[in-house]
Amino acid sequence: MTACVDAYSSMCLGYSIGFEGGIKSLQKLVDNIVSNKVELCKKFGIGINNDDWNCTKLPHKFITDKGREYIGESFSQLTDLGIEILNLEPF
Repeated sequence: MTACVDAYSSMCLGYSIGFEGGIKSLQKLVDNIVSNKVELCKKFGIGINNDDWNCTKLPHKFITDKGREYIGESFSQLTDLGIEILNLEPF
């Protein structure tokens, strides 16, 4: 499971669940973040309206754990959209 959670509000902006890791997981995550959540939930038989999960835009900043997939070329292309990527040091 890969998730993107807003640090201020604790809102889950998107997620991906699957057996694939690495960049494939991140691609699915980004797709999920920008997807229409009403339509997404409808696929699983869950009825919501836009006020319940109103999130279809990428965040301005990603803070990552410096995993291999976060420092690769594919993920770093998000900076072309004006998104800041902050890779934390291991602790």
